[in-house]
Amino acid sequence: MPFCASCGKEVPNGVAYCPYCGAPVQSIPATPPPPPSMPPMSGAQPAIGRQRPLGVTIIAVLEAIGSIFIIIGGLALIGLAGLLKSGTLPGGANGFPQGAVNIPPFVLAIAGALGGVLIIFGLVGVFLAWGFWSGKGWAWTVGIIFLILGVVGDLVSLGVAGVLGVGSLVSLLINVLILYYLFRPHVKAYFGKGVVTL
Repeated sequence: MPFCASCGKEVPNGVAYCPYCGAPVQSIPATPPPPPSMPPMSGAQPAIGRQRPLGVTIIAVLEAIGSIFIIIGGLALIGLAGLLKSGTLPGGANGFPQGAVNIPPFVLAIAGALGGVLIIFGLVGVFLAWGFWSGKGWAWTVGIIFLILGVVGDLVSLGVAGVLGVGSLVSLLINVLILYYLFRPHVKAYFGKGVVTL
């Protein structure tokens, strides 16, 4: 039996018009037409098979490297707090006699907790870097949120430090440039956040 070219339903042999939609039936092979192609929905899926933009690759690699350093810093802080608590530092370090380092326990606990927080932030950063590398839509959204928080923090820091906040000014410029880049149509399309017409 042939299929209607208009609605795709199977129609009886020898009919001139489709009994379902009324379209004229042409003699076409008895295979159904291919399903209509749907444009990708915004934010539905990451761009599978698309080439990763170079800027996204750079952001992912830098995020991964920075996150690894944050994890190492957190581990070092926990280790240092543990060494100071146990009193196993070698005597005579930095000109101090053995036993001269007397740090209150609550400071050591705060240092250990801060180290744990750094490790968590580092792991989140590694996960975010993987999301950027893979073109996950959630990574784009989380990255935008983190960048906006960074811009707000930089503006506050500039307001407090004034002219002395050169580092905050540089950080602000970098965050704004990355924000601009992530909103470029081809970058949004890579993360499944927009459709690129070719």
